[in-house]
Amino acid sequence: WVDMSCTDAGAHMLGPMSLEHTANGRVFRSPDLHTNHSDSPAMAPHNIYACKGDDEWVAVACRHDEDWQALATVVDTTLNSNMRADPRFTTTALRKANETALDLTLAAWCTTGDKFEIAAALIAVGVPASAVQKPNERIDNDPATSTWGLWPTVHHGLMGDVRVDGLPAHLSKTNWSMTRGGPCLSADTETVLGRILGYTPQQVAALREEGVL
Repeated sequence: WVDMSCTDAGAHMLGPMSLEHTANGRVFRSPDLHTNHSDSPAMAPHNIYACKGDDEWVAVACRHDEDWQALATVVDTTLNSNMRADPRFTTTALRKANETALDLTLAAWCTTGDKFEIAAALIAVGVPASAVQKPNERIDNDPATSTWGLWPTVHHGLMGDVRVDGLPAHLSKTNWSMTRGGPCLSADTETVLGRILGYTPQQVAALREEGVL
């Protein structure tokens, strides 16, 4: 529900753009823009590539030529190829100029391997990479998030024990803890009316009988 609340909070700012698109057919995004690529700063390859399996992906980012040489060495070793010496890809500027061919070349390699194994092989040589994890992989099978305690179990009044999103930061002196879910509608009515506003139990009961609460 966190993702939905974030979407709801920002959706109201997109009204004019949504109307322009639905009513007038205007598109505000440049047709030449590839949001997986990085133009500032320039990086190439910088994309998410399909891997072996159904809907399996890996994210790769080469920050500079040293990253590229390391990545190309891994690819060449795996495929017995010579991508490292390809004149189209030797510098960042050339890779950006030939980005479509670069993506096709790297995608062909990624489709032959497991996303976790590819990411591990690239990270081992210093290239930023990460498997794109599905919910069960990220929540139940990722040792980093389980060790971090990112998915605590809390008790909800209606749903019982449920796992929720924790916080991505631990503070040494004021660390967070989550044990209780969000309150249900009217769950704290007696507390608010009684402790805070000073109503007696009889007054609260009378308000319920009258249909006020």
